[in-house]
Order: sequence, then C-alpha cells, then structure tokens
Amino acid sequence: CDSASGGGLGAFFQAYPNRSVEVGISEQTAVGISAAMARQGFIPVVVAIDPFLTMRAYEQIRDDVGYMHTNVKLVASGGGLAYSTVPNLVVLCPGDADEVEFCLEEAIKIDGPVFIRMPRQAKEPPAKRTQRKMELGRGEVLVDGGVAAALFTYGPSTAEAVEAAEILQEQGVSMSVINFTTLKPLDEELIRHYASSAKKVFVLEEHAPNGGLGSAVAHVLPRSGISVPLKVFCVPQGAKQT
Repeated sequence: CDSASGGGLGAFFQAYPNRSVEVGISEQTAVGISAAMARQGFIPVVVAIDPFLTMRAYEQIRDDVGYMHTNVKLVASGGGLAYSTVPNLVVLCPGDADEVEFCLEEAIKIDGPVFIRMPRQAKEPPAKRTQRKMELGRGEVLVDGGVAAALFTYGPSTAEAVEAAEILQEQGVSMSVINFTTLKPLDEELIRHYASSAKKVFVLEEHAPNGGLGSAVAHVLPRSGISVPLKVFCVPQGAKQT
C-alpha cells in the first residue's frame, strides 16, 4: 500500500518481485485482493500503516476476512504512539428513544467531537423519562437494589438488565442496575461506589470481551484498590455472524 520500505519490505520486494504486489494508496483494495488470493490457496500478508489499515479498510477486514474466515495475515506498522488515536472524543451509547433524544441534545451542546453509537432498533425505555436522571458523564441508577450486587450496562442491553433484576427480585435476590449512556468520559466514581461494597459485580454489553465497558470496569477496580468478583456477559470471542 505504497509503504513497502516503511513496513520493512524493501529488500523482499527486490528479491521476490513475483511474490510482491504494490496496490498503491488503497488499503481496501489490498485487503480485497488478499481475501480473493486466500480463497485460491495463497497465504497473503498485507502490510500497511496502522490507522490506514484499521480505519480505511475496516469494512473489508470485517466482511472479507473476518466474516468469510479467509487466511489473510494483516500487519499494521507504526502502532502505539507513532499514530495517535482519536483525541477529545466523547462517546455516547443510547439504547432507547429517550436516550437517543438525550444524546443528540447533549451532543449539540458540546463544543467538540462526539460519537453516538446508535442501536439498530431502540428498545422500550426502562422507565418514564420524567422518572429518569440522565446526565452527561454520569451513570444512571435504574434499579436500586442496594450494593450487595451491581450490574453495569449500556445501550440495547439495558432493557434486558432491568428485566433480569426484576426476575431476581421475584426470587428474593436484590441487584442494582446502573446504565452508562456516556461511555467516555466514564463515571468511575459511581463504579467505585457500588463495587467497593458489592459481593459480586457484573457487566452486560453488546461488545467483544476486550475494549468495552467490561474492560473499563476491570481497569477501574484494581486502580481503586477494590477486590471483587467480576463477571462480564458479552459477545464471545470467535462468535460467528449469523
């Protein structure tokens, strides 16, 4: 992808011209060609600058490599501090119509970049908006079941979390449900409040095991000196699209 020398492949391209393909500044094309080659029995290795590969060609990586389970090797050069992540970004994740309205209203007020992770279909609000306390940067306690057990969630999973708490309540088990419409900045103070006294902490989210709310909570707890069992319910690693 016009980065052979930067990716350390200059000598390889000279020594093996028949095994090298230069597609130019077109990471999407490189991944698509590689997926096709893999279906023909080749083992292609794509080398490109990190953010160009992960951002520009994300759809091709997801669809042609991940979903299709093709034998493609992706090498992203210049990771870490060499190329910055997105700075100053506020991340909001609504799960129902009231939260969608709230997030849009708050996003307009912010003088800076905001990313809203919309659900495909908004669920029914877990409570009337007049009864809710939605605040930018703060978690929202939807079920106050004390601090014996706490379930942290956000987005479309919130409705299921509230339903689970109601079922447990009928069985004599109390559990609080805390909804984080704002994922960044995360309300770490509220997490510490519940986790410091809870016997068990749970996270429910539509996300991979790594990099989501579960990972964030797992980082907050040891930094705060809190030792409590943590169980994350998420999309299993290796789960296939159906």
